[in-house]
Amino acid sequence: MRSKRNTVEIGREPMVTQVTRVIRNAIMNGEYGLGERLIESAIAERYRISRHVVREALQAVEGEGLVVSDAFRGRSVINPSPKEIEGLFLIRVSLESTAAALAAYKVTPEQGRRLMQEARLLSEEPKEYSQLVEWDNAIHRTIWQIADEPNLANYLEKLIWPTLKAGVILEVAPEDQKSLVEMQIKREQADDPGGHGRLLRTICQQNSGAAREAMVSHLIASGNRPYSKETSAAITAAFLAK
Repeated sequence: MRSKRNTVEIGREPMVTQVTRVIRNAIMNGEYGLGERLIESAIAERYRISRHVVREALQAVEGEGLVVSDAFRGRSVINPSPKEIEGLFLIRVSLESTAAALAAYKVTPEQGRRLMQEARLLSEEPKEYSQLVEWDNAIHRTIWQIADEPNLANYLEKLIWPTLKAGVILEVAPEDQKSLVEMQIKREQADDPGGHGRLLRTICQQNSGAAREAMVSHLIASGNRPYSKETSAAITAAFLAK
């Protein structure tokens, strides 16, 4: 465990919520590597908080799919195989494209305005990959809320973080994550398929078929590609075939 000591700032959110975000961001930024053990006492000392809070935060991050438990090793960061990562991504594409189609069918004008507002880039550009991911996930969660299928959203909550984490580890070294952030900002500004522009427009236009296709294209074209060329071709054939 690193010797660097930090403190968690006290804000309006509950302490467990804040610590959950801190641990999640530390995992996403590579401070904790794949398969690394997460020891309650060491984390509590590092951030100068109680072990009880750390325990609850780790349970929350485990619920998000970034942490796994083992009777002998305790909790550790996920360490999926490439095949397992591909499987998770395929499931995410299937479920999120369904959520986009449902959202397009159910969206109200007020929800559409909120969705477009959520999609605006932060006034201060994110400096770390984890900040970009927080913003990106907020957009996707808004789509799930509009789709209004709780079971679907619950499954997606357990898929979104692992697929994002795996994509970074497989393709982008921690020191190169700034470039990934800059690339995504350019995609959003240029209305690239890897951005959210077309996806959100099709939802607001209540075009379910186009929204489904736009979500698939968005996920395939995003900065995270935890799959082989063969899998990419299979996704395209299965989800985008006319």
